[in-house]
Amino acid sequence: MKREMTCPCCGTKFEGDFYDECPQCCWVCDGFLWDEKDLFDDDLIGPNPLPLGKAQELYAQGKDIYGDPIKKINKNGRKYHKNTVRQEP
Repeated sequence: MKREMTCPCCGTKFEGDFYDECPQCCWVCDGFLWDEKDLFDDDLIGPNPLPLGKAQELYAQGKDIYGDPIKKINKNGRKYHKNTVRQEP
């Protein structure tokens, strides 16, 4: 069942469900409730490649959880690089 989700990494709101990927930063929203002490624990990564604290640090640097530049999201929910120039038909 789709619902409004809020990404715990970047705060983006999107329609999805648990284990859906955030369209902004690529964090898989698994529903795990992170404690402050666990933010950098490499043993608690679940379906993501790194802990939430490290993912948040990357996001603050303008990168997704894989270290790639953040892509903007257009009104159709499609990603595009923020430096991409739209080509007119």
